[in-house]
Amino acid sequence: LEELDQRVTEVRRQLEGSRASLDELSQRVRNEGEAVKATARHDLRHFVDRFCEALPQQIDAVEAGDVKRYLQFFIQDKFKEFAEQEGDKIGELLEHLAEEIIQVANENIHATLDAVAGNLGAAETRVDLQVDSFKYDAGVFALGALGTTVFLFVNAFVGGLLTIAAPLLAVVLREKVGGEIKKQAKQQAPEAVRRAGEAVGPRFEEIIDRFVERLQDFIASAGQTLHRGIGEILDRALAERRNRSADARLEGADL
Repeated sequence: LEELDQRVTEVRRQLEGSRASLDELSQRVRNEGEAVKATARHDLRHFVDRFCEALPQQIDAVEAGDVKRYLQFFIQDKFKEFAEQEGDKIGELLEHLAEEIIQVANENIHATLDAVAGNLGAAETRVDLQVDSFKYDAGVFALGALGTTVFLFVNAFVGGLLTIAAPLLAVVLREKVGGEIKKQAKQQAPEAVRRAGEAVGPRFEEIIDRFVERLQDFIASAGQTLHRGIGEILDRALAERRNRSADARLEGADL
């Protein structure tokens, strides 16, 4: 029993090391999420700056009537194109992160299980943990739900883009003279683009934050399941050994 106590103590020490490793993994997810948000912010600024720079030349290249008729839809289409491309890029970054984190978490879990078996013996460590299901469950939201989220965001945002840009672009629509239409368009359109960009940025960051939270929840759930399962094994092993020791003492007393 004393020897078992020592081995159980060692297993609990290893278990705490595993918990610390999973905590570090969760912090790594947060850090990587911040890096993805920084990338999205940079890409958005670059897109808005280039769009604003190109607009005056685009406006000068067409008839005033076409500017008045199509400017809002032109801005909308360009933002939709950017949002779709950026959504794909963010999706790939986050999916790669999820696959890597899931692999590391599973390696941590299996290493802990091996350590338990090495200290207690295979007969005493029938660990009823469906470790592979961790990868499956996390993989579903990593590869499926993110794409759907980005798709819904892009369509919902683009549908509301006219509302965001309307107060500025309404000035263009009110003009009657061709020269004034183009003049007002070159003044108001870049501001409309910047305002739309300010609305897009937080939505992308919200998608990234939700994904990071779900990945952290996966790590926490995997760790809790592992620690609870091994804790039950240790308690059961000690209880069974104590009972056997007590029975042996009773038999000795009877003799």
